[in-house]
Amino acid sequence: MINYLAVLAAAVAGVVIGTLWYSKFLFGKFMKSLSSKENKKKGMNSTYVYSFLSMLVMSYILAWFIGLGPVTVSMGVLKSFLLWLGFIATTQIDMILWEKKPGKLYVLKTAQDLAALLVMGLILSFWI
Repeated sequence: MINYLAVLAAAVAGVVIGTLWYSKFLFGKFMKSLSSKENKKKGMNSTYVYSFLSMLVMSYILAWFIGLGPVTVSMGVLKSFLLWLGFIATTQIDMILWEKKPGKLYVLKTAQDLAALLVMGLILSFWI
């Protein structure tokens, strides 16, 4: 059974990690230097809403996967890593291959996804 409070907490953690990751305190300036278009301040509220909704879906699906089999912290982290490796790291490589974006952008984005998934996996494996 899925703990919906854990799913919500993990989704919030995912958004917080993304917000901090791209803040001026971590990689915000680096991201802007790699990005081909300026970050528009207009519509940022809807961006956060959509980001939260996507993290909520990711958190729910991750909770489902973590709930399969024995639930331990190490299995939660391992499943989070494997899902990242199998689905995020592999599909995001298209930004280099087809969109001709810099490899550094791929590393920055997929590392943020990995950090979010690992933290989400920790939270979920503790609460499931």
